[in-house]
Amino acid sequence: MNLPRTSLRLEPSFPALALATTLSMLSLSSIDAAPAAAQEHPVLGELEMGPHPVGFTVEYTRDPSRVERPEVRPDGTPETRPIARLMQVALWYPASDAASGTAMTLGDYIDLQNSGLLADDRRDEGILTETQRAELVREWATWNIMTGVALEDWERLLPVRMRASRDAVPAGGAFPLILMIQGANGSVADMMGTAEYLASHGYVVVTAPSRGPDQAVTRVSADPRLTESIMQDAEYAIGRAATRDFVAVRQLGVLGWSRGGTAALLLGMRNPSIDAIVSFDSGLGRLAAVAPSFDPSRLTAPVLAFHTGWPGPTYPPLDSLRYADVHIVPVSGVHHVDFSAIGMIHTALHARNRHVTASDEHIRSAHEWINRYTLLFMDARVKQDERAVARFEKIAYGDAGEGAPSDILTVATRAGRPAPPAAGHLAELVWRRGGIGEAAGLIRAARDADPEWLPFPEQLLNAAGYRFMELGRHDEAIGVLRLNVELYPESANVYDSLGEILMLTGDREGAIENYSRSLALDPTNTNARRLLRTLTEESD
Repeated sequence: MNLPRTSLRLEPSFPALALATTLSMLSLSSIDAAPAAAQEHPVLGELEMGPHPVGFTVEYTRDPSRVERPEVRPDGTPETRPIARLMQVALWYPASDAASGTAMTLGDYIDLQNSGLLADDRRDEGILTETQRAELVREWATWNIMTGVALEDWERLLPVRMRASRDAVPAGGAFPLILMIQGANGSVADMMGTAEYLASHGYVVVTAPSRGPDQAVTRVSADPRLTESIMQDAEYAIGRAATRDFVAVRQLGVLGWSRGGTAALLLGMRNPSIDAIVSFDSGLGRLAAVAPSFDPSRLTAPVLAFHTGWPGPTYPPLDSLRYADVHIVPVSGVHHVDFSAIGMIHTALHARNRHVTASDEHIRSAHEWINRYTLLFMDARVKQDERAVARFEKIAYGDAGEGAPSDILTVATRAGRPAPPAAGHLAELVWRRGGIGEAAGLIRAARDADPEWLPFPEQLLNAAGYRFMELGRHDEAIGVLRLNVELYPESANVYDSLGEILMLTGDREGAIENYSRSLALDPTNTNARRLLRTLTEESD
């Protein structure tokens, strides 16, 4: 169900009108900026925008596949009836003419923040109270790691013109899609500069707030359900973007910051259509390892992983990605928040992050290089642009002439191993008559390249062998169980199962051999001991 798509407005009040009047009289030139950054945009810095004007649109819809129960109704009474999840999906895109839309300001993006985006919030009707807006601004201005910035100085930035225009006419043609996933509880404004930059260079960028499954856990970052909820919202956003005529759905990159980077890597493990993944200061870690979709062997898309190294390195878990090219980029002198618009704004206002001693100029330069590398990587891996491929490979393999200053960031590359055959393809071969030999051949070849790889769990092949016996396909039952023995030679159970099938098909010697092996591995296997005695006596 589509909800009304109207421009956000403030409910009239004297403070709101006074604030609006004051802001309209201010401009970026009134900001007390450092000389080195006086001409820089507070969010975009000196990023070189691409050839496309940027359009921006946001929609509110309901996801009927998921329901949630808010704690209270708008009137304050308890809510008892589950409702479809309210979704906010924001989209940046190449536009034909910026003038065909309404210019976006920094304050406009903050109006769209995540706080309160639940059923008792009326922003899906285009309404934002002055109190709500003031709280959104205060949250950004008083970010818990920042010091030295007054709220009134922050408010002076709200009228600053961004590059996007609301609801501008899209440019002709279809453009690759980049899914942008915010950090835990993050929203549309967190990486607005990066989104506009990528859109100006010919990408459609889609994002949704990174919220939990209900009000009770929305702000509990350590809850593993938050990661899964973020992934589901991200997948919903992809689906919404795919309905747009100007989106090339077969070209897909994913960019995630913080918890969003973890979600991006997990999405790569369950969505093989993803062409490239960029991680802004995140890793896999414990919360990813407990996710249902955690399977490093399924991720084959190349990964570009930036990290700060504070409070500790975040990249070691990426070592589990055996089949993906991984480019690890340590960034010096910056903090986790400096990957976002939040960090850039506080730097522009000289707010000192108590965890960082680098200069504002260094931090802003690092942010610029992070975005430039991200664009080049997406051009190379999503657009498959040959010039971008050549340029990025020079950077990835140590050509300093193409890279950023080494005191800001460097790139270390670990090439992935050749990806093994897809488990689904192998399973089809196994079940096809006469296909077990071909499947076994592919599996052996893949294991020669990567001895640690296992295509199927032991239990799955074991069950397949018995199912083949039930169907009267005895040769295939034996073939599957012989493959299981080859893959799991230290398991007593696989020899026991093969012994049983051979016994049932009349191969007494083969049965004795496999039961003996099973008993040697597990002397407590009374079934193998009993049947082995029976088979030996019959043989005598």
